[in-house]
Amino acid sequence: MTTELLIKSLAAGAKPIRPLKSPLKRHFLWLIAAISTSVLSALAIGARSDIKIYANSIEFLSHISGVFVIAALASAIAFRFGVPEIRTKRMFIAPSIAIFVGVLFYLVPIVFGHDVHPGNGIRCLRNVLVLSVIPISYIGYMLFKAFPLEKPTTLGLGFVAGSATGSLGTRLTCAQDGSLHFFVWHVLPIACFAFGGILLGHIWK
Repeated sequence: MTTELLIKSLAAGAKPIRPLKSPLKRHFLWLIAAISTSVLSALAIGARSDIKIYANSIEFLSHISGVFVIAALASAIAFRFGVPEIRTKRMFIAPSIAIFVGVLFYLVPIVFGHDVHPGNGIRCLRNVLVLSVIPISYIGYMLFKAFPLEKPTTLGLGFVAGSATGSLGTRLTCAQDGSLHFFVWHVLPIACFAFGGILLGHIWK
C-alpha cells in the first residue's frame, strides 16, 4: 500500500474528536456532582436526627469544612496533572499543602480538647466506603480520559478527593461529635484510599 492510499484509508475511518473541557471546568463539574451525590446518598441512608440543631456548631462546621478543603484542592490538582504542558514542579508542593490544611482542622481540637476514645465507628467506616464509590468512579473515569503522565500521583489525588466527599456525606449521618472519632473513622480512611489510588496508578499502563 502506498503512502497516499494509507492516508486515504486512515482519513476515511477517522471520526471527530471531542476536546476535553479545561481542567478548571472539569474540576468544578466533578466537585458539584460528587458533593451532590454524596449528600443525597447520605440523606437516603438517613441523616442524624438532630442535624438541624447541630449544623451550626463549630465542631460540625470544622469537620465539614476540612474534608471539603481536601476534596476541592486534591481534585483541582489531579485534573491539572492531566495536562502535561501546564504541569510544573511547584505543583508537587500543593498535595502537601492540601493535606496539611485539611488535617489541621482535626488535630487542633484533638490536641487541645478532651477526646480520649475514638468510639465505635464501624458504621461510619462502612458509610465512607459506600459514599465514596460513585465520586471515585466518576473522577477516575474523567482522569482516565485525559490519560495523565503522572498516573500514580494523579489517581492518588483523585481517590483522596473522592473519599473526602464520601467522608463529608458520612458526617451528616454520624451522631458522634468527637474530633478524635472523626479523625480516626472519617479522615484516616481517606489516606487508605490515597494508597489504593497510587497502587492503581502504578498498575495502569
